[in-house]
Amino acid sequence: MDRELRNEHDDEILLRSLANGESKAFHFIYKTIYPSVEKMVFKMRGSTDDAFDIFQDAVTIVYQKAQKGDLVLSSKFSTFLIAVARRLWLNKISSQKIKMSVLVENDGIDFIHLTNDIELHLEFETKVDRLKSCLDQLGDPCKTLLNAFYFDNKNMNEIADLLGYTNAENAKSQKYKCLNRIRSLFFTEKRKKMNAMNELPNNFYEQIEKYCLDLMDKNERNYFEIDMTNNPALKKAVEEYQILLATFDHKKHSDFVHNELNEIHQKSRSHTGLIINYLKLNINKYWRTASVAASVAFIASIITFSVARSIYKKDNRIQYQTLRNEINSLKKNQSDIKK
Repeated sequence: MDRELRNEHDDEILLRSLANGESKAFHFIYKTIYPSVEKMVFKMRGSTDDAFDIFQDAVTIVYQKAQKGDLVLSSKFSTFLIAVARRLWLNKISSQKIKMSVLVENDGIDFIHLTNDIELHLEFETKVDRLKSCLDQLGDPCKTLLNAFYFDNKNMNEIADLLGYTNAENAKSQKYKCLNRIRSLFFTEKRKKMNAMNELPNNFYEQIEKYCLDLMDKNERNYFEIDMTNNPALKKAVEEYQILLATFDHKKHSDFVHNELNEIHQKSRSHTGLIINYLKLNINKYWRTASVAASVAFIASIITFSVARSIYKKDNRIQYQTLRNEINSLKKNQSDIKK
């Protein structure tokens, strides 16, 4: 992707690739932007884990906006993503007063809309946590069925085979029962005095899903909305299903982004880890017998080899910095022993 991103339409290419969920987009974003996010979080007293968590959430927000086609950049893509990450981190560590004082930095970002996006993301993250808890409470077969349909993209025939149902129609019928059960769990606090909402006829659940997913034609939609006007329980059920399905959708996209970035991050860190472990092994072997000058020369040679390898592989700067920190620590230990 590096070769593609060398003209005035660089960000357009990147956004299209990101919206399509292409791995090369996530690799490019990690390689070119994550180091800046990590540096920023370090400066604000965060850890490597904090930085990567914030980076994942920031990429998730941008990915979902890119998919919806409502991401209009008023700055470079990298500037926007770093701004999202910064605001996520400030939201986590700061009081509202401090947050607002930093949000007005002149970085060319519309922070009001950006704050709305972040608040919506955090709201859905809370709902996703509740959804996970509800799925665990449901247990099988509902947990497996809903995961297979909403997260694994399996059709009803595949689900019928997976769970041993006679046919796809039986699997579909079970799916609606499971949806109704998880809806009851998800909104349990709001429903304590509204038990009548569980008394909708079974055929309504398929209609609710079609309405929420915009699969009805104009006439069907009009008749259904008339039914909602005359049936408060149906109207409330539709509102809850819209929230529930949006939460399923958010979790699916968030899991996808996190999985992509986790794989890249682990590969990046494993390379640095191998170098560091090799270095520690050899330093432990030589530092008690070799002179200080010889040990320093050895350290320098390892650094040179590691940096050259990183440049050749086009690894990011964070790998080098991690290695440098370990080297400094080992040199200090060596100096202490010599004394």
